Amino acid sequence: MRTERPKATGETLPRLLDSAASCLRRAQKNRHSLNGSGYYAKTYMNTTVDLRCVGESVAQELDRSSRSDQATRFRLALQKIATSTSFKDAASALTELRAAWYATAGLQLASRRLGRAAATIFLPPELRAHVPGYLKPTFDQIQGCYASRYYDAALVMIRRLFESLIIEGYVAAGKDSEIKSNGEYVPFTELVGRATSGELFQLARDGKRALRTVKSLGDNAAHNPHFSGQASDLDRLRNEVRVLMGDLLSNIATLQRRTTASAQAGPDVRHAMLTAEHGGAP
Repeated sequence: MRTERPKATGETLPRLLDSAASCLRRAQKNRHSLNGSGYYAKTYMNTTVDLRCVGESVAQELDRSSRSDQATRFRLALQKIATSTSFKDAASALTELRAAWYATAGLQLASRRLGRAAATIFLPPELRAHVPGYLKPTFDQIQGCYASRYYDAALVMIRRLFESLIIEGYVAAGKDSEIKSNGEYVPFTELVGRATSGELFQLARDGKRALRTVKSLGDNAAHNPHFSGQASDLDRLRNEVRVLMGDLLSNIATLQRRTTASAQAGPDVRHAMLTAEHGGAP
């Protein structure tokens, strides 16, 4: 094994990510394992060792910059890379680390390197103010990944954003137990089905179609090593995603107001509100 490791320069980590992803695709295409002593296994192992070495240097720099939460996220992604044994898990781990890099330490560098192209945004910045606090980092990562031209990572984060917003709606309505099975939230497929059924959210037809497309592209970006997201995938989706996000945020706000009003009202008023909600049924 090599003892000399690459220096943690701004360009090193993205280059290593690209090399690891390329090795992963070629190994799977040629039906070679990531384990053992074969060519692809050794190449992938050396690349990921370099990746973890450089990644830890980045995490330490984040610690020194008082960004310990981002450093922790970075280290978790590195750990996932170290423990991944299947093609699916390895591809997912690389995608997560790429998203972490371009949402934190790498974004400023990417902006300098790509110039005006990096200033392109995917979602209107004013929407960020209406996003729940815990989802603001996800919103920022979408913007950063899109600006940096890492479209697979952007698609994965868009999928995560909408999955979280659907859950947020059920929580706001006090109905989150309806989307749980054995204490865990149901898969995104079922969440999309419920969100587009009209049982809780009132979404336009275009919004329903956009949600299904978000799921399809996000699933491929996260789990299909042969899929490569393109700028055109996101550009075609941009307006529909913006409208869908506005609709979901509006629905969530309405559900929160309704739940708060119901909690503050007396039992007779609550009964009347429930009756109206169910179309007059007692």
